[in-house]
Amino acid sequence: MILALLACNTTTRATIGTDGGDLELPGGGTLSIPPGALSEDVDIEATLITDLDDSGWESLPGFATNTRVAYALTPHGLTFDEPASLSLPHDGWEDGLVVLRADDEWDTEWQAVPGVSQDGGMAVVELTGFSAYTLTVVEDGACPCFDATDVVTYRRVAAEQGWELREYRDDSIFVRSATQMAQAGTQDRAILRARLDRWQGNGKYGTCDATVVGTFWDTVFPNLDPMVRSAANRTTLLRYPLGRPEYAACEALITASMDDDLGAQLELSVSGLETDESVTISAGEDEISVPADEATTTLVPAGAEVDVSVAAVPEGSTCTIAGATGGVLTLSAWSGASHPVAIVCEACDDWEVELPCNGIDDDGDGAVDENRSDLDGDGDGIADECDDEPELGCADGLLTVDVVRSFLGEVEGAECGWDVGVSEDIYAHGAYANHDETTFEVAAVVSDEEGSQWRAALGCATDGEDDYDTCASLGRPGVESVELSTSQEIDACLQVVDQACELGAATPEDPCNGIDDDGDGDIDENQSGDDADGDGIDDDCDDSDDRTCNGGDISMNDILAVFVDLPELADHPYDEYDIGGGRFLNGYLHEATDGTRTYAAVIDDSSGLNVWHLGCDITSGGSCVTSELVKEALDSEATAEECLDLVRAAGE
Repeated sequence: MILALLACNTTTRATIGTDGGDLELPGGGTLSIPPGALSEDVDIEATLITDLDDSGWESLPGFATNTRVAYALTPHGLTFDEPASLSLPHDGWEDGLVVLRADDEWDTEWQAVPGVSQDGGMAVVELTGFSAYTLTVVEDGACPCFDATDVVTYRRVAAEQGWELREYRDDSIFVRSATQMAQAGTQDRAILRARLDRWQGNGKYGTCDATVVGTFWDTVFPNLDPMVRSAANRTTLLRYPLGRPEYAACEALITASMDDDLGAQLELSVSGLETDESVTISAGEDEISVPADEATTTLVPAGAEVDVSVAAVPEGSTCTIAGATGGVLTLSAWSGASHPVAIVCEACDDWEVELPCNGIDDDGDGAVDENRSDLDGDGDGIADECDDEPELGCADGLLTVDVVRSFLGEVEGAECGWDVGVSEDIYAHGAYANHDETTFEVAAVVSDEEGSQWRAALGCATDGEDDYDTCASLGRPGVESVELSTSQEIDACLQVVDQACELGAATPEDPCNGIDDDGDGDIDENQSGDDADGDGIDDDCDDSDDRTCNGGDISMNDILAVFVDLPELADHPYDEYDIGGGRFLNGYLHEATDGTRTYAAVIDDSSGLNVWHLGCDITSGGSCVTSELVKEALDSEATAEECLDLVRAAGE
């Protein structure tokens, strides 16, 4: 492989002893040997290799592209008591940048060196001894399982979550492998692995794996589509067969990421603001608050590039980023990169900043509150940024902490659980109650067995179908659900149910006792707001309904008393019945097997006479459980309709 650096090999020589020293290498590299690394003076040679084949070295693996520089450091086999540092020059920040080494000209296999970081235009790696080293790039797609971005994202998430990260290497006669495992708990873990089974150096077969044991695949590997998801998404797997070239590419990505610093560093500073003000900067998917009175240093996830822009400024100011184009400054983001970012602000003299929540056209552009977001997590109709009393919620307020806690307090047998099979192929994450193995209620996030479909769900269902007969007998509504199509939506709802389950069941609010039963700061907030009889008492709390009809002769309380004594009266829908003899019944009628009939109705005949019927009539024996039948002629159609309004309300 030809390296377009110099026309011929160039060698630099130096004698370095116990005090250590730095050696400027041909082609722009640097070798730094610290004090104590050598126990005696050693004659050091560093040769820039411009053609590996002509110089007698093994050609680089097929996955290596855009090779930058290669050096042979001699004497081969020299070891250091303290690690030395080799800096290799390159012309830009790239994903997949790796350093490969070979022991000497007779070594037939280049292997990746762990712990590559970047400093300015240099890729830096620690050395424990002398070999040949080359800087190159893993070609996109060379490893079929994952690429460099997937590897650094995996390691960044593990670091952010505080997971224990373990690394394994095996180079026996039977197997060669490179493995990283992030232990997220006693059982949950995420694994990256490249494995090549071999016999006496000849590859038989290999595999590369990305595996998650747990429910966080989309967090660890957001850009990868798994091949297999097990029940309730507990184990998710991506695996490909490998030949030796593909194995080498996967191994190089895993090895090169070991021990790096997992992100690019931004050095943020603000000028032109008062000392108590700050600017919010967007860097990739992160938002960072930068105070005016001190410099801020932050890490952003490793990757090819990161876009930096101004997200929010103090009222009355405008801010820009030095060097930005169209308001965006694009920077390299490979691990080890470090960039100063200067934010320059000034006061606005001739325009005002638009405030999103005050209903005023502050900036005079003809639009009001145009900067308001569309996010409303608790579904109260107030944008999150304008909500003085936000409640943790998701799915447009279908699930909130209070909703889930109320569910736990009101539903018999309700409890919290994760990955619970509540019905065939349906798994609940949150609050649920399983009543008879066929009927279940949820205030939870639910998923299918493969974990490919997620919904926020609240209510009752039978056998996973829309048959709510059993639910109706429990007095529970059917399931209402909202599809969760992104990992952010899923995580938001899981956060809601997790917090609610941690707080536990809420005491149901009694709407009529003047006490804050559920501890939310509101008293009797569940009242209906209706006052049908106009006595100033909410219908939910009114022990007496004072409405009447027919000039006060017929009262709502009398009608209600019949329904209370015989609840079965309401089982028959309010309707008009032809009862024979040219007569029609409007209202409710219950005919018992013992021959009694109970009415809450108006009966009219062909002559237009309307007769009020309320109570029990014994026609052929039997006994009544309500008051005896009262009949009363009504003076008009209007009076009949007025009395039927009371009947309908009583039945409801």
